[in-house]
Amino acid sequence: MKKIYKLDNFSRGINENLSEAADDIKNFNVRIDGALVTRPGIDFGGNGGDSLAYYGNPPGEGPTGTGTMTNVVQVFFIQGRRYIQTTTGLWYSGISTSWLVSNQTGDITDANLWTTDYWAEKYHVVVANQDRAFLANGKWQFWIDARTSENYPKIYRWGMDAPPFASSNIEVNTVATQTGGTIEAGFYAYAICFQNAFGGLSPLSDRVVVEQEKDGEDGHKNKAIITLLNTGTNPIPTDTQIKYINLYRTDKQAPIPADASEIEGTLAQNAPLKLIRQHDISVPIGDPSTYPSINHQDTDATRSYGVSMLASTEFASKPPSSLNHIVLYAGRIWGSMVEDASHLAETTTARANLPDNGDMLCFSAIDETAAPLYDIWPLVKSEDQGAWLTDGAESPAIPHQIKTRDVIRAIGHSRNYIAIFGDASIQLGKGHGIVEGLYNIRLPNTDLDFSEFIDSIGGKDRCVGEMNGNLYFLSPADTRIYRLDVSGQITWISAPIQGALNDHGESKIKNIVADDGLVYVLIVASSGQSDVYVYEEFRNIWSRFDVGDKSLSNLAVNTLENTYVSRGNNHFSSPSSTTYASGSPALYAMGEKSGITVLYRLFDDESETDDNSSVAVSYTSEEFVFARPTTIDTVRVGIDGTAANVSLKIDVDGESEAVVIPNPASSVGPTVYTLSKSNNYTIRPFARGNRFKVKFELSGVQTVRFLEIQFRGK
Repeated sequence: MKKIYKLDNFSRGINENLSEAADDIKNFNVRIDGALVTRPGIDFGGNGGDSLAYYGNPPGEGPTGTGTMTNVVQVFFIQGRRYIQTTTGLWYSGISTSWLVSNQTGDITDANLWTTDYWAEKYHVVVANQDRAFLANGKWQFWIDARTSENYPKIYRWGMDAPPFASSNIEVNTVATQTGGTIEAGFYAYAICFQNAFGGLSPLSDRVVVEQEKDGEDGHKNKAIITLLNTGTNPIPTDTQIKYINLYRTDKQAPIPADASEIEGTLAQNAPLKLIRQHDISVPIGDPSTYPSINHQDTDATRSYGVSMLASTEFASKPPSSLNHIVLYAGRIWGSMVEDASHLAETTTARANLPDNGDMLCFSAIDETAAPLYDIWPLVKSEDQGAWLTDGAESPAIPHQIKTRDVIRAIGHSRNYIAIFGDASIQLGKGHGIVEGLYNIRLPNTDLDFSEFIDSIGGKDRCVGEMNGNLYFLSPADTRIYRLDVSGQITWISAPIQGALNDHGESKIKNIVADDGLVYVLIVASSGQSDVYVYEEFRNIWSRFDVGDKSLSNLAVNTLENTYVSRGNNHFSSPSSTTYASGSPALYAMGEKSGITVLYRLFDDESETDDNSSVAVSYTSEEFVFARPTTIDTVRVGIDGTAANVSLKIDVDGESEAVVIPNPASSVGPTVYTLSKSNNYTIRPFARGNRFKVKFELSGVQTVRFLEIQFRGK
């Protein structure tokens, strides 16, 4: 009795649970018509060679010298440009070499910045707009200026210190201040803050309340002389990101009885502060010795009348010292922080000792128009202690710190929610974090709801990817991969490959990234063997790409691969010397070749080989089980083309590769077996048993349209 198994559509992909699917598909893509085609190849990412060469920056832009990068931590992309983090620095790449970014931190010298104190631990990166990218790793926080008008990307400390401001900075009620102005007698509050070129603000200084005494009959000729900066109590800052100093003042409150002056002073302490003057101090910062003092004469009472920009950074802080796991959602940067970590930790030793068990969620502020203020994080200031409290020790009136159920291991964001992953829990946050009434605005649907939990399923750092509003993540609690859709519903998507994931174990799964309809799961064995499992979102199928012993790490997607922006110089150019085909995945990873760290560009449509070696492809069927002894008479592999060398391997009754054609261990028989029209693309193995698993192997660019197996039994 003959029985024929024929599969002429492979669109089920890998599925351990379906007889009409594959047990394994190695290095094949499943085409839309169901045929198997060899995946694209691997090249060196436009490096111009195998190794990662670097040069020091031109004079004034960073250290000099040449060499080859070692101890690479990760690769990532900002606005289509490649950056490489090593344990001793951050580099940006041109066509064939890399340069250190330009150190503009002000208080950290090159000799100190380019050390393991700052770069040994991997940073999370958020690109907030075209020009600014933010970095945080739970120890340090920086931002990068990647403007097109700059020749080199520049790195700054994330956040600016609040300027000192006290009553001694304001002169009122003197001969010089009671003439030439239009300020009415009464109580006023003043405050100042710094601003950078992108609108980023420092925390607001302390308010200073002054009383303008009545001058003459009408009392409307007052002014105030305000010392903004000097060489003593208010030195010119060294932070070169600062461009402006903003001066704020309250309006005079409505007239009240003279015996209630203390109440009027209290009202000034709480009234909205309005911007009355912005001074450009970029020149004094560059040459502080020629500017012993910067003063402002506040003479015009009308400057704060009507609609004016409000001070939005009072009772706020720089980003927390322990800020980590940052993402961008709803116009804010969100991240984790440690509740009891000192916010004043500034030395490298103090930062190195910060714990990594943050279980509080925090997010950046917005101004009165709901515009983002990425440099400001609303942490509370204690007047009693006269200093900043530890991160999260208290919360301001607006709930900008949220205690999570578990230690935060990763954060992901969809269109409609933010997901906070612990080891075995997920907390969903919905809304935009705008609390109606506290920001002087009224917006619909501004609630912030963190009441939804998912138990027994968690997440892992670097193993959360977002695509089309869906989150794809690995749960280390059960080594499963799940999808959280745009509505927050969860689906187990790794069931077809769950056996393989369980065999590898959670620790071997290094990265999950998603892009252009595909989810990539990087698995690296102890030997360095690297496999990328690929999940196609819309067809719900899996395949496996065997990359070989390359010890891949740090999958990264360049979402702007084909839309480069000119930087106006030949150093900061496109990250590739090759014009890649539109639609290529633009997927990169660090790896090894002959003991040297290299940058691979994975699965490029223009490449047919893996580093000049033919791509080895194979297909393994599910196991066929028969009640009685059965023989496999023939196996047909329907290839395109006239001929191809094939290797057939059959597991029989649990014995791996019991039948191999051709058999390299045998001295009898051919060493090569060729599929061709002359043999009807047929192999005759004559394997006998009750259980069979059939695998065929090919090499190079191949297209397979069908698999046919003929069984014969009694």
